[in-house]
Amino acid sequence: MSFTRCFDGINPHHQTRKVECNSKVAVARAIMNKIFPSIVNKRSLIDSVVFNIGSNINQISCGGFHTVILEKGDEIISVAFIRIHGINFAEMPFICTREEYTSQGMCRLLLKGVESTFQDLGVKRLIIPAVPKLKRFWANKFGFEPLQPSEAKEVRLMNMLTFHDTCIMKKTILKRNLDERGSEMKMTRR
Repeated sequence: MSFTRCFDGINPHHQTRKVECNSKVAVARAIMNKIFPSIVNKRSLIDSVVFNIGSNINQISCGGFHTVILEKGDEIISVAFIRIHGINFAEMPFICTREEYTSQGMCRLLLKGVESTFQDLGVKRLIIPAVPKLKRFWANKFGFEPLQPSEAKEVRLMNMLTFHDTCIMKKTILKRNLDERGSEMKMTRR
């Protein structure tokens, strides 16, 4: 699993890395566009997220997103868009798996990698917008739950992508506790 983003600056020392990252982001964009076709037709919100198009108006700013990619060999299997809002939370408005790999646990692998990274970074919660018919799916399969009223107020004050007729759900990221030798002992809730 890797985190990447689109690069537009030209630095001859980083040209190979830029081409590799931009190629992966382009494939991730194509996968998202295929899975979320209704969003593509509206001046492509997905493009705004992929290309980190900012705005002076927080509610429509798509700056700061990273593309998270799960690969098998050189093939991109699953992708997600993530924006970290300090240690309190990170948002994930989009996640999908290529059609030929659905129902094989790829989304779960991607989410485990994201959670592991967030543990290392100290991020406390992962926030998603869920359509009502998938609330139970997110809760039962991945451990998400509705926000508490105080958390909902905090999230509304942040620059977060929200969609009409969705509910905001969270997953508390477990914190690793290490003993003196550095080995993992147990996981605890924050």
